[in-house]
Amino acid sequence: MRESGFMTLWQRILRALEVGFEAVLGRARERGDKSEAFTIGVIALGAKLSKADGQVTRDEVRAFREVFHVPEDQHENVGMLFNLARQDVAGFDGYARRIARLFNPRSPELERLMACLFHIASADGEVSPPELDFLAFVADIFGWSAAEFERLALIYRQDLEDDPFIILGVERDADWETIRKAHRSLVREHHPDQLASLGLPDELMALADKQLARINAAFSRLKDLYTVPRLAED
Repeated sequence: MRESGFMTLWQRILRALEVGFEAVLGRARERGDKSEAFTIGVIALGAKLSKADGQVTRDEVRAFREVFHVPEDQHENVGMLFNLARQDVAGFDGYARRIARLFNPRSPELERLMACLFHIASADGEVSPPELDFLAFVADIFGWSAAEFERLALIYRQDLEDDPFIILGVERDADWETIRKAHRSLVREHHPDQLASLGLPDELMALADKQLARINAAFSRLKDLYTVPRLAED
């Protein structure tokens, strides 16, 4: 993590405490600063998400801090930002549409944002039906169909048992070559180096490592179900 770069980003985001999220997000969009807009999007949508089932919890704020490695002396401000976004009269769909205009539909950047939101929603051990409805609405704004959202949910929800076929996005009767190609494609898509090239915040790399580990674990589990020669796996 480049500490000085993050602190500069963090200081800009803290202006939301003074001028409001809409203004800060608008300025980030005008400058074409996707890193700042992305971070603000996670805060704003994460706070609105937490409101879906009642209140911002410590677990949800902790989950955000895990993603962005917030400096200890800024922990209190994270809670303040969450509460500000939660109380903002602007609807979450407005935030989502602003962010969607910064990226291509169903882009890796937007999928990473969805992964962050699922991480926050799963923080208290269960994604509630209102939270799932919220996430489905945001995914629709970002360009995913209902069927595609179901797959995103099964991949990124942390309150469900891992299903290796779903994580790799293959049918249960898929042959080994299909599974191998799907794994390679996902590894490329979720590799931290690839995400860094998209201009996303460095702080998301830890979450990317975690998701890449899930993909590799799913692939390893499927190896045990197939009798293909091990030389054909690489």
